Amino acid sequence: MTIFLPGFGGFQGTSWENLFPFARMQRAERFARYEGPDELTAADLGVILCETSDASRFFASLAKGFCRRFDAETSRWLGFELGLTFSALEILAAGGTTDFILATMPVDSGRKLFARSAEEGHRRLLDLIRDRSSPREGVVPNPDEAVEQWLAAPIERWGRAALCDLLPGFVDPEIDERLYAEMTAGRDVSEAFEHSVDWTRFADLAAARRRPPMPVVAGMPAQPRP
Repeated sequence: MTIFLPGFGGFQGTSWENLFPFARMQRAERFARYEGPDELTAADLGVILCETSDASRFFASLAKGFCRRFDAETSRWLGFELGLTFSALEILAAGGTTDFILATMPVDSGRKLFARSAEEGHRRLLDLIRDRSSPREGVVPNPDEAVEQWLAAPIERWGRAALCDLLPGFVDPEIDERLYAEMTAGRDVSEAFEHSVDWTRFADLAAARRRPPMPVVAGMPAQPRP
């Protein structure tokens, strides 16, 4: 079953977005410490990293880490293994509302969530279903009928939007902020940047730009350095 993670605020236009240039600058400054006095500066290395790193790979790696932490935290709260597995990061085009982290979830976990919701009379789920069933003018022709049809369908036939109405009742609304704090305090950001760089190309560009030009002797053309 495919679901998108509720509580995730997206990478674009949020604090998450700034992590990519921050990680690039941090890595450039670290590499610069190992350069000689006449070799590459942090600014030089930052330019090379800009040319050899890919933001989409960086954020996909972060999304995978977010999903792993999200699953662990929510599973602890529920008291059973939710079993979310990262599937993809869906980054919307300009003008979209937010990005989505897609994950797969075992059907049995969906059934357990539905049973847990039933124990409280589906209060939160019913409110979300009615909101989703409402047309834009806010009038529902047969709200109870729409709810009954939704709840009567086997959960394995629910779409990811419907499943995302089921899961939020069991998710802390501040999970995005908390996981951001945990991930920036740990190794998630540095590991995501590691996966975003073509390190072979980085090494080649750094070597080429570190190498000083050969002096030109009067009357003779400059020879390439072996």
